[in-house]
Amino acid sequence: MKKDSPHQDFVLLLILFIAFHVMALLLLRPGGYIADYSDYNTSYLPFARWSDKGLYPFIHYWLEWPPLFPWLVVAVYRLSLLIPSWVDPRLWYDLFLGLALLLFEIGNLVVIYLLALELYERERAFRCALIYALLFAPLYIWSGWFDPVPLFFLLLGLYLAIRQRATSAGIALGLGFMIKVTPAIMLAVGWKTLRTRRRKVGLLLAFGVTVLAIAAPFLLS
Repeated sequence: MKKDSPHQDFVLLLILFIAFHVMALLLLRPGGYIADYSDYNTSYLPFARWSDKGLYPFIHYWLEWPPLFPWLVVAVYRLSLLIPSWVDPRLWYDLFLGLALLLFEIGNLVVIYLLALELYERERAFRCALIYALLFAPLYIWSGWFDPVPLFFLLLGLYLAIRQRATSAGIALGLGFMIKVTPAIMLAVGWKTLRTRRRKVGLLLAFGVTVLAIAAPFLLS
């Protein structure tokens, strides 16, 4: 008889999590009867449409977010224009953006499980992942806002710091900072978590180099 994988229950949860989110993306709109509201269309789509006139973020205009996410939105919007419109003209844009952000929401579930494995036995770690998967708030936020992306890099940076992988943690937090500034708060946690001064300095250097490498093309332009 084939022995079950030690993470079989989590893999099943992950599959159900993905299927649930994909169906929600296709069939639900954030706001319900309270409000038909989503930053996908009220905040992100307007600046993405400026690319129709050859205007791109942080080259021709400034935005309140660091550059990585606005450029993701523009790329998704340009991709959506390659497919003929159907029913609602926002369909392909919303679908592609939701799928792009779903990758990070899946990553959040995985990293929460990995973090819990560092702290607890496998059964309790699965319970932590199950709690996140069944919470309504993360589903709702993902359906209309981009916060799962910085959350992913924040959690990933924390996990890598706990694993004493200072350079990787610094890169993850640098990427997160260039999406939304909040993941940078994990630098303080990483500094406390890493065991040697060399790793602590490596964390800061990796963070700084990552931020500078992303910002440099926009600064030069």
